[in-house]
Amino acid sequence: MQSHMLIPNNRSQSLLTLAATISKTPLLIFLVLLSLLTNVRAVDDLARREWKIDGVTREALIHVPNVAIKGNAAPIVFGFHGHGGSMQNAANSFRIHTLWPEAIVVYMQGLNTPGRLTDPEGKKPGWQFAVGNQSDRDLKFFDAVLASLQHDYKVDKKRIYAMGHSNGGSFSYLLWEARAEKFAAFAPSGSLSQSLVALPTFVAKPVLHIAGENDPLVKFAWQKLMINALRRSNDCSEGKPWNVDKRCTIYKSALNADVLTYIHPGTHKYPDEAPEIIVKFFKEYPKTTPLVYEGTAGPGMGKHIVFIADDHEYKSEEALPALARILAKHHGFKCTVLFGIDPKTGDITPGLSNIPGAEALKTADLLVLFTRFQDLPAEQMQPIVDYLNRCGPVVGLRTSTHGFKIPTNSPFAKYDFEYSGDDYKGGFGRQILGETWVGHYGPNHQSSTRLEIVPAKANHPVLTGVTNMWAQIGAYNAYPIEGSEVLAMALPLSGMEPSSPLDSTKTPMAGAWVRKYQSASGKSGRVFTSTYGASGDLINEGFRRMIVNACFWAVGLEKAIQPNLDIRFVGPFRPTWHGETKRADHVKPEDLAGWDSPIWPESKSKP
Repeated sequence: MQSHMLIPNNRSQSLLTLAATISKTPLLIFLVLLSLLTNVRAVDDLARREWKIDGVTREALIHVPNVAIKGNAAPIVFGFHGHGGSMQNAANSFRIHTLWPEAIVVYMQGLNTPGRLTDPEGKKPGWQFAVGNQSDRDLKFFDAVLASLQHDYKVDKKRIYAMGHSNGGSFSYLLWEARAEKFAAFAPSGSLSQSLVALPTFVAKPVLHIAGENDPLVKFAWQKLMINALRRSNDCSEGKPWNVDKRCTIYKSALNADVLTYIHPGTHKYPDEAPEIIVKFFKEYPKTTPLVYEGTAGPGMGKHIVFIADDHEYKSEEALPALARILAKHHGFKCTVLFGIDPKTGDITPGLSNIPGAEALKTADLLVLFTRFQDLPAEQMQPIVDYLNRCGPVVGLRTSTHGFKIPTNSPFAKYDFEYSGDDYKGGFGRQILGETWVGHYGPNHQSSTRLEIVPAKANHPVLTGVTNMWAQIGAYNAYPIEGSEVLAMALPLSGMEPSSPLDSTKTPMAGAWVRKYQSASGKSGRVFTSTYGASGDLINEGFRRMIVNACFWAVGLEKAIQPNLDIRFVGPFRPTWHGETKRADHVKPEDLAGWDSPIWPESKSKP
């Protein structure tokens, strides 16, 4: 049985005594006392809470910011004292609640525990050292504290962190081992995880490990083994100075789980500068959870589609989740949707060259790409390159013809849309999709486009059941590479309605085609490309059906394509590329989760 209650700590009790004198005090002194009261609480606003865990009373000091009390999502930081320490020692030493007052901060109190390096008789407080040790009393304690905080306040589930020193740092590693799904990142100091050093791999998570070069207790040689184990587990590259704080070294991870180290010249004593570094680290690493829609029945069962939405203009972050829901809900595909993400806030930020989760391509059967001018970090670009090297099928929309803009000194330079080398001329766009950026074909935002099926290609599986295609967006110039099979021609219109007249100054231009590309291994992959696909274009049933059909065809399911294939939208779809719908700001991938959340959430502010 577990329960909890709120009890003032010693400082809070003193403040209550101080407040009791106010009713007997003249007004001027009252105002002075009120000012002092406010200032003291701002510095050390900690309350003691109790929980009953398996009949044993457990306690913690907790700082709760006003934002959490008012219902706004707040991060949580758990801080664990070392062996022989206390929750008050942790609060005084870690100081997270003063450095990050906007966070809920929890300093938990350990129970008397046999130490592994000192205090073998267990006369001092500490933490269990392995899963199953001490009947998992401390894991149960953590579970109870987190559950009660999530019940009482609004918690940002993408920003839950653990840190600690010595035995408390080792318990942070144990939480990573046993409760990884709860956390965004970890920051242990002067500690080890024997489980990880012994070679098993943890779920990849960002970590900052702090170590003293002259630590006589948890020897630096042991901690170097720990750092190597972290780098191995998180698949990290060589280290370099961290641009946020040059005192740290960062080892970039191919799994979006960087390992950082702060190596100081001190001993086992917790370094005074560590809390400031830890807060910087935590703020840089909110948890990234890809948006996944997964169907339960249909021809797509067992097939995994990864959608990458990160353009600057055409609202791919609206279009691709809508397509993913259709393919998952109606047809059984597993659909992972990745976005450009602001690493500081976790918000979807269109056009930002940061697309966490690209490692999902390792299990992908299809990549649906809608990007523009991306220069991704190596750990995000490499999974895309690996996918192309194995010739995975690709569906590319609109700006994906110029989806990458990469400097010439980058190892990925050949994927740049302007790459001029004969080995990969035209970059990703030309070599994979069949065309790079050539230019607009008529005025964008003033002309829309009709797409007409090429009569000789009317029986192609991608065009099954497709009629009356129209796109809100203007035409592109496009001259697909030799070997491409053009399915539909684009006819620019003199207006923004399907009924607008043809632009008599423009001849038809390729608007959708299929092709195959080859890798150096000789394998080949199917490709469908359209220079259309803005979020508003999906309103048109004919165009939407062609894109859904293209996904079926690309993964080799053309026999499952029927003229009446279900292409109904799943949940509210409110495209905003063109129209009066106002978009909400600060939208995160989880805000689009489920079948019924709106795409895109509408702004609640008045125009």
